Amino acid sequence: AECIILKKLLSSYFILHTSALLFSGCASASKPASVSGVPAPWKMVRLDVAGSLRSYGLVWPNNARTPLPVLIFLHGLDSELPNPERTARHYRFLAEKAHASGFLAVFPRGLRGANPQLPASLAWVGDPRKEEANRAFLLALVVELSSRYALDRNRIVLGGFSNGGTLAAKQLLEHPEDPFTGFWIEAAGAWGGLPAFNIRERRDPVYLSLAADDWLNY
Repeated sequence: AECIILKKLLSSYFILHTSALLFSGCASASKPASVSGVPAPWKMVRLDVAGSLRSYGLVWPNNARTPLPVLIFLHGLDSELPNPERTARHYRFLAEKAHASGFLAVFPRGLRGANPQLPASLAWVGDPRKEEANRAFLLALVVELSSRYALDRNRIVLGGFSNGGTLAAKQLLEHPEDPFTGFWIEAAGAWGGLPAFNIRERRDPVYLSLAADDWLNY
């Protein structure tokens, strides 16, 4: 209970625990289960974007409401497929919140080499060409989800951790025409993605958080 500092339903747009809970696991002293051999609480879906097959995880909530709020969450730098242990822990946490609160949780996967400094990792920003391909993926994803489900257009939240948070920050500042109506910018996104943070002309709700688990930028 000491870890909980934020309880905003997706009606306001999401429920989140503090970054300490989300990224360092203070909710439980037990060791998180290994990804190997453990069924994930999300299903992986493929989407053709301009001839390139992209993938994303999808969590359909137990108590889905209509219209359906959405949280699209971008992972940080990932070096393994489908999900390394830390990212899987984050996904499981958000999957539990999706089921409890009735929102659709979506976990897109970035492009390998999108960050030239760590070419083996899946990433979102760093290489301008791959960054633009990632952004096209997100926009195509919203179109795809809208064609399949009755989404709440006023509650399409884009969140991201570390490298993913940087892309979320760039979406916030550079592309007001895009369909995202709320933003959760975690860790490195708040440092490197918002060097001139000024959203006085934007009305979108923005949640900023920092996490010690983002060791690369902390």
